[in-house]
Amino acid sequence: MGRDDLDVEVPNLSHEDDDDYFGGCPECGYPCRNDGYLNYVLTHYYVCHQHRVRWAVGSNLFSSWRHEDEAVWDANKALLLTYREVDPLEARWTLGNEVRR
Repeated sequence: MGRDDLDVEVPNLSHEDDDDYFGGCPECGYPCRNDGYLNYVLTHYYVCHQHRVRWAVGSNLFSSWRHEDEAVWDANKALLLTYREVDPLEARWTLGNEVRR
C-alpha cells in the first residue's frame, strides 16, 4: 500500500519548510520522512500516516494553531490518540567526517 492509498482525511495537516528538522518516522527509516503535523491546542505533533505513529515536537513553535478552533483540535486529538507515540529519527547532515545533528 502506498501513501496515496491511505484512507486518512486530515484537511488541516500542516507542513513547514524544514520538515526534516523535526525528525522522521522511525518505521520508514528516513530521517526526513513525515507527513506534516497536527496541532492539539498549541502543541504540535508530527505524524506518519502509513505507520500510524506520532511524535510531539513542542508547543507554540508554529502559529498555525492560532487559526484553528476547538472543533479542529478535537478532531486532531481523536486521530492522534489512534497513533502510537514514538521517538523520531533525527535529521543528520554530514560534512566530511563530522556529523551534525
